Amino acid sequence: MKPDCIIVLPHKIEKPGTLSLQTQSRLELALSHYQRVEGVPIVLSGSEFVQEVDVQIALLMRDFLIERGVPKYHLYEEINSRDTVGDALFTMRHIVSLQDWKKILVVTSDYHVKRASTIFQFIFGDPYHLEFSGCGGFGRPDIELAEQSSMHAFKETFSDCLPGDTDGIFKMLINRHPYYNGQIYPRWVRGKIRSADF
Repeated sequence: MKPDCIIVLPHKIEKPGTLSLQTQSRLELALSHYQRVEGVPIVLSGSEFVQEVDVQIALLMRDFLIERGVPKYHLYEEINSRDTVGDALFTMRHIVSLQDWKKILVVTSDYHVKRASTIFQFIFGDPYHLEFSGCGGFGRPDIELAEQSSMHAFKETFSDCLPGDTDGIFKMLINRHPYYNGQIYPRWVRGKIRSADF
């Protein structure tokens, strides 16, 4: 499949505002796909991941790819998300659906592919065709356990939602998800992300 776009999921920002090695590896993998499929658009996702660093990870990812020769006009940034659910929801609503892209390649780490696939398939729904590619070398037993815990939390949080119902998923996100309802990140209290913005 030749994708209509490539979505690159972030890992994290290291202090004082540099990309983690894992994020860089995901970007290098995305770059190899980009070069092989003749320059399709790349979507970069992620807000601030360290409260002391006032920079969005998507913008750091953009700069990383520009430095490696990707034209700025091939890059799209989504700066609202703090986790994989936000990555899927906001990239779909703010970028992918507006461009009418249907064939999507999602790039992440190999240990994250299973959970990312479950979340993206649930949020995107039909008629999108999604494929996944993961960079290796970062999986560990503790990370695998964390992935299982995160998968369980996702299913529990969004159990009342239907696949593809992004309005309903968004409501659950800002009410139940600790990354968005103010429980973990105080700056992101309910109302900071408004339905009108969505």
